[in-house]
Amino acid sequence: MSGMNKFWKGIAWGAIAGGTLSLLNKETRQAVTASCKTATGNISYVMKNPGKISDQVKTTANKLRMAVEDVTEDLTYIADKVEELRSVTPQVTDILKETKEAFTKNGTMDANKNELVIKNDSLIEIEQEDSIKI
Repeated sequence: MSGMNKFWKGIAWGAIAGGTLSLLNKETRQAVTASCKTATGNISYVMKNPGKISDQVKTTANKLRMAVEDVTEDLTYIADKVEELRSVTPQVTDILKETKEAFTKNGTMDANKNELVIKNDSLIEIEQEDSIKI
């Protein structure tokens, strides 16, 4: 156990020595001084105005919660629509197949030559190849 204790002491002394050596550079000293002043000012503000900080945290938390709820609602809506499309698509496909079969079985239409178009509630044949409009 004492070996581990020496290890952590060595790391602490090494960090102190490295930090001290880095402060020999003037720019580093100025940056550290500015950072410490900013941190001190921020801590002082928090200590003097805990209510404001608390209100800001609550407001931000509420905005985040509302955004998550909106996204969840949107995703639920999209999932519902996708599921609805999955259930409707086979029905539409079946209806189109049945309609095509009905026209070809009754001899009303030659699927290779004519096109049937509904216009003003009546069927009109149009000369065209391989297309059906209903």
